[in-house]
Amino acid sequence: MARKIRFFHEQVEKAGMTVGMRAMLDKGYDMDELEGKLEELEAEMLEANGNSERLARSYNELMELQLVLEKAGSFFDSARAEAAAESFGERAYSVPEAMDAPLLESALPSAAASAGRLGFVAGVIPQEKLNGFERLLFRATRGNMFLRQTPVGSVRDPATGELQEKHVFVVFYAGERARTKVLKICEAFAANRYPFPEDPSRQRQMHGDVTTRLRELRTTIDAGQRHREGVLQNIAFNLEQWATQVRRCVVGQSWARVVRCVVGQSWARVVRCVVGQSWARVVRCVVGQSWARVVRCVVGQSWARVVRCVVGQSWARVVRCVVGQSWARVVRCVVGQSWARVVRCVVGQSWARVVRCVVGQSWARVVRCVVGQSWARVVRWGKTRVRREKAVYHTLNKLSMDTSRKVLVAEAWCPLAAKPRVHEALRQAAQASSTQVSTVLQPLMTADPPPTYFKTDMFTTCFQAIVDAYGIARYREVNPAVFTIVTFPFLFAVMFGDFGHGLLMMMFAAYLLINEKALLKQKLDEIFDMLFGGRYCIVLMATFSIFTGLIYNEFFSMPMTLFGGTRARCFINGSVDEAIRDMRACPEHGGEVAFPKGMPPYPFGVDPVWHGTKSELPFLNSMKMKMSILLGVVHMNLGIMMSLFNNLYFRDRLSTICEFIPQMIFLNSLFGYLCIAIVYKWLSAKQTDLYHVMIYMFLSPGTVDEAGFLFPGQAGLQVFLLLISFAAVPWMLFPKPFILKKRHEASERQRSMYDMVGFDGDEDEEARRGLVAGNAASSSHAAANSHGGGGGHGHGDHFDFGEVVVHQMIHTIEFVLGAVSNTASYLRLWALSLAHSQLSAVFYDRVLMMTIGLNNPLAMMIGFFVFFCATMGVLMVMESLSAFLHALRLHWVEFQNKFYRGDGYAFAPFSFEHHE
Repeated sequence: MARKIRFFHEQVEKAGMTVGMRAMLDKGYDMDELEGKLEELEAEMLEANGNSERLARSYNELMELQLVLEKAGSFFDSARAEAAAESFGERAYSVPEAMDAPLLESALPSAAASAGRLGFVAGVIPQEKLNGFERLLFRATRGNMFLRQTPVGSVRDPATGELQEKHVFVVFYAGERARTKVLKICEAFAANRYPFPEDPSRQRQMHGDVTTRLRELRTTIDAGQRHREGVLQNIAFNLEQWATQVRRCVVGQSWARVVRCVVGQSWARVVRCVVGQSWARVVRCVVGQSWARVVRCVVGQSWARVVRCVVGQSWARVVRCVVGQSWARVVRCVVGQSWARVVRCVVGQSWARVVRCVVGQSWARVVRCVVGQSWARVVRWGKTRVRREKAVYHTLNKLSMDTSRKVLVAEAWCPLAAKPRVHEALRQAAQASSTQVSTVLQPLMTADPPPTYFKTDMFTTCFQAIVDAYGIARYREVNPAVFTIVTFPFLFAVMFGDFGHGLLMMMFAAYLLINEKALLKQKLDEIFDMLFGGRYCIVLMATFSIFTGLIYNEFFSMPMTLFGGTRARCFINGSVDEAIRDMRACPEHGGEVAFPKGMPPYPFGVDPVWHGTKSELPFLNSMKMKMSILLGVVHMNLGIMMSLFNNLYFRDRLSTICEFIPQMIFLNSLFGYLCIAIVYKWLSAKQTDLYHVMIYMFLSPGTVDEAGFLFPGQAGLQVFLLLISFAAVPWMLFPKPFILKKRHEASERQRSMYDMVGFDGDEDEEARRGLVAGNAASSSHAAANSHGGGGGHGHGDHFDFGEVVVHQMIHTIEFVLGAVSNTASYLRLWALSLAHSQLSAVFYDRVLMMTIGLNNPLAMMIGFFVFFCATMGVLMVMESLSAFLHALRLHWVEFQNKFYRGDGYAFAPFSFEHHE
C-alpha cells in the first residue's frame, strides 16, 4: 500500500495538482477495503495512462500523414501545372505535317511510357538527419533518384512524443533494386514513411478521411484527459487521509507485523537468517536476560518512551522513515548517528563485541565464513565488479538505437577464428536473460580496411611489440616479427659477444623466468616491468651472446681453450720447437709463430693464439668487418624477398616486375658480388685487397691489375654486373608510372560507355561524370594501393600522373642510395663488437690484473670491486642498451623499409583485463 501511495503522489505531482488536506470526520475504510480501493484506483490509472499514450501516438502519426498529403500533394500539383503549360505551348505553335496525323495527344507514342514508370516514397524525417539521408541516397543509387523536401516546422514525434523540427520528403526512383535501397535507408535513418496515392482524387479523399479521424481522436483524447483528471482530483483529495491511515495501521500493529510488512518475512526468521539463532537466544546470549527485562533494566521505562528517548522522535515518525528508505539510511536519518554508535548506546558494547558474542567469531572471520574470502579481497572484488559494469555500460553507449525495431545495433570487428565463440557467447547471453528475441550476428560489407590482429603468447609478445613500436602492420601484410625472433637477438649478440657476459645475462633471465608467476601478480615499476616483459627476448639474447662469445673465444676478454690449445707453433730456424708452449715467448727465443702446413684449423671459433698479440686487432677488425657486410647483405635480401611475398599475396604483378626484380639485381650485382669475393678470398687464402677491387670496378671497368686479381674472367664479370646494375635504375623509375597511366585511361574509356539512366539536366550530367571518374580512379589504384612500392598516389580517388612520377622517382633514389648507406650501416656490428671487446680488455688488464700484480690484499679487493662495478654498470647495462638500440635500428630502417608499410591499426577487442 505504501508503494501505491507513492505512485499516486507521483501522478498527482506530474499532473500539476496539489494534495488536498481533508479533515477526517468520517470513519473511512478499514485496511482490507482501503487495500482493495487502492488496487482498483491503481489499475484504473495504469489503464488511463496506457490509453492516453496510444491515442497520442496515433494522433501524432495522423498529423504527420496529413502534412505529407498536403506538402507532397503540392509537389505533384506544381509538376502537373508545369507539364500542362509546356504541352499547351507545344500544341499552340505546332501544326500537323499530314492530314492523317492524330488529333489527340494520347494517340501519339509516348517515350516516357516506354521508358518505364517511376516509383516514389513519401514520409517525414527529422531536420538534423536530412543532409546525411540525402547523401546516402545519392551514393546508394549512384545518383538515380530525385529528392524533393520541404520543412514543416515543429512536430511531435510519434515514438518519443517530443517536439522536433521535421521535413516532408518525396524520393523518386526507377527500378525494384533502387526501391529496396531507398526503403532500407529510410529505415536506417528512422524516417517515418506514409502511403501517398498518385491519383489526385484519392489524395483529396484520403486527406478528408485523415482530417475526420483527427477530429475524432482529438475528441477522444480530450474526453480521456477529463476522465483522468477527475480520477486524479479524487485521489488528490483523499490521498493525505489514505497515507495517514496506512501509517497509523502500520504503527498500530506489533513490531513483528511491521517487520513482515517492510522485509517480507517474520522478525524471528530474519534474526535466524542473519545470526543463525532465535531472537530470544540472541538477547539472552548478549545481555544474559530476557528482552522485557533488558528494556526495563536498561531504560527503566516503557518501550515507547525508550524509542522517544533514544531517537528523539515519535514512534509513528520512525515507522514513516523506516518504510520509505534503506536500512543504513534509516539508521542515520532516524538516530543521527552511525549504526555502531547506536549499538553501543542500546546494548552497551561495541558492534564487533556484539558480533563476537552472538556469532562466536570476529567480524573478519564472519565475512570470511559467509563470503569465503577476506574482507580486503571482498572490497577488491567489489571494485572490480564496479569497473566492469562501468566498462560494459560505456561500451553499450557506443551502440546505435534502432527506434523502429526497438533494438541496439553494434558494428564491430571480429577475428574469423573467434566467430563461433562469439556466436556461442551471444546465444548463452540471450538464454541467460530469458529474452524472446535472439541476437543476430550478420557480416557486413565495408570499404574500411580491417584492423590487424596477431595471436601471440608470452614468448612472442615482446618481439611483436618491437615491430609494433615502428608501426602496426597493414591488414594481411607480412609480419616481420616472425623473423625478428631470430635475427634481433642474433644481431644483438654479434655486437655483445662474450661468453662471460652472456652467462651473466642468462642468470638475470633465469631469475625472471623462475619468479615469473610471482612477478606477474605484483605491480612492478616502469623500468623493471619493461625488462620483465622482454624476459624471453633476454633469454635469446643471452643464448646468442654465449654462442658468439665462443666464436670470438672471449670470456671477460680472456681467451679460452675449451676446444683444445692453439694450432700455431714456434718455428726456430725453420723447424718447430715443441718445448715452447706459450707462443708469446717465441720471439724472445728468436723464433716465429706460424701455422704448420697440413695442420687442421681450430675446431670452433678464433684460435686463442691471436689474443694478446700485436696482430690481434688487425686480424679481428678484418674478420668482423667482412662478417658484418655478409650479415647485412643477407638481411637486406631477406627484406626484399618479403616484398615479393606481399606482391604475390595481393596479386600485384606490376610491383613484382618493376620493383622486386630490379631491386634484387641492383643490390646483388654490387654488394652481392662483394660478399662472394669475401667468401672466395677466405677459401682461397689470397691476399687480394677487396677495397682495391671495388674501387677500380667503377673507376676502370674491364681492367683488373695484379693487386685486385681474384679469379680468371673477373674483368668481364665486373663489366656485366655494372651494366645490369645501371639498367636496373631506369627499370625501377619509368615503367610503373606509365603502366598505371595506361590502366587509368583504359578504365576511363570502359566506364564512359556505361549507360547511366535517370539523369536529366546539366547538374545531373556533371554528377554522373564525377561519379564515373571517381570509380575509374579507384579501380585503377586497386593494384597500386597494394603493398608493392609506389602505390597509393594522389589524394583520395584522384589520379595525378605527375604525382605518381615524383613518388616513383623518390622511391627509386631512396633505394639506390639506401643500398649503399644501409650496407655501410651494418658496419656498426663490427664497431660495437670491437668497442665491447676493447672495453672488456681494458677493465680486465688495467683494473683487475694490475691490482693483483701489486700483491696487496686490500688493493686486490678494491680492484675486484671496481672491476665488478665497471663490468655491471658499463658493459652489462650501458653496452647492452647500446647494442639493443643499434639492433633495433637495423631492423626498423635497414630491414623493414624494404617491404613493411606499417600504416595499419591494431585490433582492440573489449576485454575486462584493461579495466582491472
